[in-house]
Parts: sequence; C-alpha cells; structure tokens
Amino acid sequence: ETILHEMAHMWFGDLVTMRWWDDLWLNESFATFMAVLSQAQATRWTDAFVTFLDRDKAWAKLQDQLPSTHAIAADMPDIESVHQNFDGITYAKGASVLRQLVAWVGQDEFLAGCRTYFDRHAWGNTDLADFLGALEEASGRDLASWRDEWLLTTGVTTVTPEISVDDDGTYRNVTIHQEAPAPTWSDLPGVQVDDPALRRHRIAVGVYDRTDAGLVRRERVELDVDGPTTSVTKLGGVQAGDVLLLNDDDLTYTKVTIDPASTEVVTADLHRFVDPLPRALVWGATWDMVRDGGLPTRRFLDIFEANIGAEDQIGVLQRLLLRSAGAVERYADPATWEASFERLAVHGRSQAESAEAGSDLQLAWVRHWANVARAGEQLTDVRRLLNGELSLPGLTVDTDLRWYLITCLARVGAVGEDVIAAELATDDTDLGHRQAATARAAQPLAEAKDAAWRRLLDDRELSHTMSRQLWAGFSQLTQPDVLAPYVDRWFDVLDEVWSSRSLDWAIGFSNGTFPHHGASPELLDRVDAKLGEDDLPGPLRRVLLEQRDVLVRTLAARDLDAAAA
Repeated sequence: ETILHEMAHMWFGDLVTMRWWDDLWLNESFATFMAVLSQAQATRWTDAFVTFLDRDKAWAKLQDQLPSTHAIAADMPDIESVHQNFDGITYAKGASVLRQLVAWVGQDEFLAGCRTYFDRHAWGNTDLADFLGALEEASGRDLASWRDEWLLTTGVTTVTPEISVDDDGTYRNVTIHQEAPAPTWSDLPGVQVDDPALRRHRIAVGVYDRTDAGLVRRERVELDVDGPTTSVTKLGGVQAGDVLLLNDDDLTYTKVTIDPASTEVVTADLHRFVDPLPRALVWGATWDMVRDGGLPTRRFLDIFEANIGAEDQIGVLQRLLLRSAGAVERYADPATWEASFERLAVHGRSQAESAEAGSDLQLAWVRHWANVARAGEQLTDVRRLLNGELSLPGLTVDTDLRWYLITCLARVGAVGEDVIAAELATDDTDLGHRQAATARAAQPLAEAKDAAWRRLLDDRELSHTMSRQLWAGFSQLTQPDVLAPYVDRWFDVLDEVWSSRSLDWAIGFSNGTFPHHGASPELLDRVDAKLGEDDLPGPLRRVLLEQRDVLVRTLAARDLDAAAA
C-alpha cells in the first residue's frame, strides 16, 4: 500500500501539482484512495477495501468528531497550518469522500475525468476547480453543490433505517433517516461550532438472508440519499430479509445504525457474512454505536464473543481485540470490570489454544489473553507462559512478547521490580529501558506512580520517546484508586507545564496523563471551568476540548451500560 501510495504521487503531486496548500488533499487523499483501489482491482489483495474501512475510515470518523476537525479543502494561510493538517481528515476522510465521489459519478466517468485532468494540466499547477471541472465534463454531474457539501464542511452524519413489514413478510416501507448530531462541545460558551451539515449520498442498501452457506445478500438497491429522510421505494413489496444493511459495499462516508431486528441476528451470526466487507461494516457500526451511547458495552461483548472467533482478517482481528478490552475499560459500568475481564480472558485463552500453531492469529490472541487476564487462574497462567512453565504449539515467546507479558502482569501487581529488573538485565538496550519504564509506571502502587510522575516533571533531559513510554504505563483506566490524587495534581501542574516546556511535550503530557481514570461529572465540571479561563493557550484549549469529548462519551456509555443490567 505504501509503494502504491507513493507511486500515485507521480500523477497526483508530480505530474500535476496543487497551486497552494489549500488543496493538499488533491495529493494525499488521491494517493491514499488510488493505492487502495489499485490493490483491490490490480493485485491479489482484493480485500483492500476491508482494511480501508476498518482502519482508515475509522481513523477519519474519530478525527472528524473532535473539535480539531477541519474541512477537507482547508484554509492554509501558512506553513504551520499545513503541518497541522497532515492528519486523518486530509488522508483518510478525503480518500473516503473520493470513494463516495466515484459512486456518485461512476468509476468509468471518474477515471475519464482524471485522464482529462492530467492531459490538460500536465507539468502545471491546479486547484480544486480544475479537477472538478474535468469530472463534470466526463460525468455530466454538476459538482458545485457536491463540493460545498463534502469538501467545505466538517463532521460525519449518521444514517438509520426505519423498517415496517406487512403481514405477508414483505417490506411495507424502508426509510433512511440522516442526522448530523451536534458535537459534544456544542453547548460550551465561546466555542465555535459549525452548523451540522446533511449531505447527499450515493448509497447501497443490502438485504441479507440466513442460509446454510451463511448470511448471503439477496437484494441490493442503490439510490441517492438526500435530506433528513429518504424512502427506499424499490424495496416496497420485497420479501424482508434477516438483516438490512445501510451503506452496503461501503460506498459513502457516514456512520451506520443497525436496526433492532438486524442487531438480534448479527449478535449470533455476524461471523456468517460470506463477504468480509459487510462483516467489517457491521463490526464498525456496532463500535460506533458503543462510542455514541447507542449500544451497551455488555451487548457489544455478546456480539464480540459470539462472532470474533471466525474473524480471519488479521488487521480487523487485531483492532477488534483492542476494542473489546477498551470497551470494558472505558465504556463499561465499572461494577462489571472483574466479570467482563474474566469473560474475555477465558474466551481469549480458548481462541489462543485453538489458533493455528505459529500463526499471526495465534500471536494476536495470546496478546489479547494477556491484556485481559486480570485475576485468578487466567492471570496465573499468563505468568506461567512468561516463566516457560506453560507453552503453546508454535508460539515463540520472544523479547517483544516477554515485555508485553511483563507489562500486562505488572499492571495488576502480578510481577514486581525483581522481574522487571531481571528482564532489563537480559535486554539492556534502548528499547529494553523504554519497555521497563512502561512496566514500572504501570504498577498499581503509589510509589510507582509517584516515581513516574516525578520523572516526567523533574527530568528536563527526558526524551519525548521515553516520556511517551511513561505516559502509557502511568495512565491506567482501571486503577482509579491509586491514581485518585493525580486528578488534582494534573490540574495543579498544567499551567506550569504549558509555560515552561516545549509545545510538543506539553501537548503530549496533557493528553497522555489526562485523568480519565477519575471519570465523573465532577471531572467534567473542572474541565469546563478550565475552558472558561480567558488566557488559555490555543493548543491547550484544543487538548481540553478533545479530552472532554472522550470524557462525555465515557460517562454516557457507562450510564447506558449500567442501565442495561
């Protein structure tokens, strides 16, 4: 993908170059999209759009819901602004929107427009109007309003189906509702919020049936979604399926809500989608629903446990394993932590033991097992795996895996300084020292937290790389008691950090040690009070707004999960 991305720059960037940095996306979005399209249609990696959906588009949606989001075609008054915009909007959202543009005008027309653009402007400089003009000639579509809706606005919309079925089992009506929810910071005084923008989408709707072969698509309808409601008239009178999936084939950039009846089916049968793309789409939709407070974490874990064992896309699997642990830590009712981690650990160990010996899937499952084993027999056996008392066929417990196991064990107090020091004596390298720093800071001990905190604040020679290792170990969501004093301490040192340290370090410290371990309405009030100060540095305001967004989502999701008990 990297090679194809850089090859694409021979056209988008070299043969034709943007006139100014406002059109940076003409380089990066196109290179990102064309690399994926080339993989899918010209190499053996035909599932490239599965990875794109699960990784790139998820990155775009995450960034697009933060206060730091910006339009794809952003105003770039100076080089500093350019540096800030090499991000998930310029790369991943831009590429996602290009995928929608291809659906909007047609792939043949899109490629014809690109050829016209390159022929007309070879060895020259262009702007957005030049490119869209070539596409308008090739497709016959007026793209001025498309530009305004997609390239000059921020945020991600959500599409939700409303379904009614007649007594004979056919669809009476399928309606697509489109929303542009207000961001979590929209109620803060003095914070600029763009008006939520609905967009026109070229979208596919898939109807899937349970069959002996799996969940198979029986009907596909493609249509334009325009405004808050759009009726899918072509599905009227069609036999209702077991799953109805909006944005089938992942043609557009939006969040998707799964209707209750389809959610019931995918809870047990998500893994039975024959095609990996709708499978990844539903995984992504359920995760968005958890983050948005629309699906209780315990329900997400039901879906995860019933379906993840069949996931054979290694990139998708690795991200879902991290999401499952993150869902418990951040979005689950804390009263369920012990039971939820035990559930994940028992399941993870079973999958690790049944995975193909020596495979990437086996290693992914072993790391997951170690990450979620927090007590009892599962924790004991992770320690035995580290000590060599337990082995799995084909698994090599190398230096990298050993440090990972040690950090997981140190986080719950299952190993201490003796084990960390012994491993460091064996791996006396720069990486070994950084791994040891993370493991030490992760320990649930007051003295370990104090040592990490003091080193961060007092050692002005500390590298940024080592600082990141300490932040990663220090900040543990499931250690609220030992970290309780650091809610006050974080606010106490904030002004000094921002007045005396480099900008990059201050941003890293503020993000890396933000006291999410103390998530509560009271913490939210303190953040809002800080945001109310008149003399806040702009980058600190951005940090606070972004972390506030995470905090608001955490509190809402935990309340939802508790209510679902």
